[in-house]
Amino acid sequence: MKKTNFLLLVIAMLCHTTSNAQSAFQTIGSGNILAKVGNKGTLIDSIVVFDPNTSLSTTALNDFSIWLAGLDPAGNLLLALQSKDSSQNDFLGGFRNQPGSDKVWKITDDEIRQHLADFEVDQVVDNPIPAIFSWPASGNQFSQALNGFATDGLTQDLGAPFLDRNFNKIYEPHLGEYPFQDLAVNSLYEQANYSELVFAPFYTKPLVVGAYRPRIPVSGSTLLVAYHCPESFFLSNTLFGRLRLHYERDEDMDSLCVGFLTDIRAGNGHNDFIGSDTNKGMFYCYDGDTQDTAFGGKSPMFGVAGYTMSSAFEPFAAGSYVPPIGMMPMNLGKDSLINPRTTFPELPAEIYNYITGSWIDGSPLTSGGNGLNDGSINFVDSAFPGKLDNPNEWSEISAQNTPGKRAFMLRYTAHQIPACDNKCRTESTNFAFFNVPSGSTPVAQKMQMDSLRKWTSEWYTFHGFPSLWANAPCLDPLTNTDNPILNTPQVKIYPNPVQDLLHLDFGAITPNGVSLLDITSRHVRDVQPSAPVFDMDLAGLPVGVYLLCWRNELGVGSRLVVVAHK
Repeated sequence: MKKTNFLLLVIAMLCHTTSNAQSAFQTIGSGNILAKVGNKGTLIDSIVVFDPNTSLSTTALNDFSIWLAGLDPAGNLLLALQSKDSSQNDFLGGFRNQPGSDKVWKITDDEIRQHLADFEVDQVVDNPIPAIFSWPASGNQFSQALNGFATDGLTQDLGAPFLDRNFNKIYEPHLGEYPFQDLAVNSLYEQANYSELVFAPFYTKPLVVGAYRPRIPVSGSTLLVAYHCPESFFLSNTLFGRLRLHYERDEDMDSLCVGFLTDIRAGNGHNDFIGSDTNKGMFYCYDGDTQDTAFGGKSPMFGVAGYTMSSAFEPFAAGSYVPPIGMMPMNLGKDSLINPRTTFPELPAEIYNYITGSWIDGSPLTSGGNGLNDGSINFVDSAFPGKLDNPNEWSEISAQNTPGKRAFMLRYTAHQIPACDNKCRTESTNFAFFNVPSGSTPVAQKMQMDSLRKWTSEWYTFHGFPSLWANAPCLDPLTNTDNPILNTPQVKIYPNPVQDLLHLDFGAITPNGVSLLDITSRHVRDVQPSAPVFDMDLAGLPVGVYLLCWRNELGVGSRLVVVAHK
């Protein structure tokens, strides 16, 4: 089929069906955690957690927003803040200079599987899927018709991530390419073993001379990844994210700092404590009085952790991951009884102080006491630092603070950003949200959260690769039965396409079981072989694409099988 005709066919099939693929906001979640993502206000609008021990749910996060602060070469302070209040928001949704792009895109593993199965038959996509063909990646020739704007001017860094099969930096879904998560893990594999993927672009409003709050000119995007894997405590209680920022000015930016305003809670949000473990990049919130009646006195615990990918910045080594440098507690209310240094910063200088690790009046953060400046000289980067498995070493609970509604600023330092010079500099900050269900003591909850943090560190950095895959079956490229393009070389399957008998050769290992699934994941053939070499009778099956799955002592594998006409 000619390229032009195919383009017209795709547009005709999809132009009236793209509303679900792109909208003002999208939800994404794993087993026990669900996030609402938009790009017209905050980075993450809200997160709800589900407690399997009580069958209850609660809002664990009300706001997760970007705050940027830095100095230009002349020493002028530049800021950029996200806010649900449009009058206070320095960002707009979408791609810069692309009207109509202020949407959020979502893709699921079911859509990827159908797309790949369609393409693998004859290297042609006969039934294009709206979410895949409207994905706002660089060079997508279908974007103008399906999204209302072109993506030809987007670089790979600015556009939505995708698997680039031919490495030409152009998204070509009709050639078998598809939306991809590029958060470091699994990047060496041509696989899409996530369950849900959400992408939201945004950019700062234009600079205004003499403005009350001069803005840092950046474009950015949010990417969130979720896994549906009941077999894994780690995946059921973790949501993965990435913030990507692009500096767009033709002069250097000095001392840029990145902060996340985090309005956090656990169970009843008015009786919480917070704590931090900066060495592990972990910041958490837990029920203060264990009297939350909705959860039987044992509330869930919620936390956030992150790493900055510093390849674009000095003095960090290229490709290294740098944890957040600290946390600043903040009060979002207007209570006059609260220490004024912890109230919400509003003036530019106050905002800069907060993001860089001082109270709004410029006084330094020191250890001891109740987490405020107690006059000591023991300066720290983070309030209430401690160990996750020991609430008395040291968090708000050991400081004997009064429990209440909690928010804080999660802080990173990016140092100097060189001028754009025709290629904007990029920073990627990875983060993760954790939910530890109720039913255990605060100490036990913190130990579980520390375990989730360790797994996430491995997930992002590939460290501890064998131990990670051995315990997370839904992430394992060697045991992921949901992956339709998994190829295990030692297994021989032929003929393919097949008409009646399919010959299978597993070498020296007899599989424990072999199943053939149709496109709806329904079992149509099941075999318990007694030898490593055998035939499977496929006579009578409708023509189409099937997924052959097997399990043996090495794990689980799968292969696409095509049943053809006689």
